[in-house]
Amino acid sequence: MSQAKPYVVGFLGNIAVAFAILVFMYATTFNPENVNAFYVMVMLLIGGISLAVAMVGVRFETFNSKYFFETVLWSLLSFAMIFIVNRAVPVRIGISPVGETLFAILAGVSEECFFRLWLCTAAFKFTRSTLIAIIVSSLSWTVYHIGRYGGNWSVLLIIFGAGCVQGWIMLASRMGDGPIFGHMLVNAIAR
Repeated sequence: MSQAKPYVVGFLGNIAVAFAILVFMYATTFNPENVNAFYVMVMLLIGGISLAVAMVGVRFETFNSKYFFETVLWSLLSFAMIFIVNRAVPVRIGISPVGETLFAILAGVSEECFFRLWLCTAAFKFTRSTLIAIIVSSLSWTVYHIGRYGGNWSVLLIIFGAGCVQGWIMLASRMGDGPIFGHMLVNAIAR
């Protein structure tokens, strides 16, 4: 019986996480009076990574040329999904002391670490059901966005659909790079 491929975050995911941490450090250093929203994002980032490592056994790895092309393809699929969502859903941030783009980058990476890297993989580990894991993480991500977009059902349905695709990417690839890096890229250019 073969061992299942472990969940990993590779080169692109590590770059995204490192960049998100640098954004947070920049914001807290140069605008310390205005960082409450950043604290929420960093709690998602650190909490998601910590829980994923502790509960699911996610590993962070260095560059691996064998999986780099696969990682890029999964990242492009994730990028396309989140890009569609960003075009369909009106963006309302307006809370960032360092600009919407940097805040959006931190938010994208943090959300993926928490909702996909940890919650989706943990739900799969405990239920052994891809469908349940994807629905649990997507519903949680959708509820999280109610605070930003209100009760607009069409917007929430789009967000739920994107969460389903992101969850599927996470479980199908067993790599956090696609959802993390794809979401970061879209948020970097979509402003």
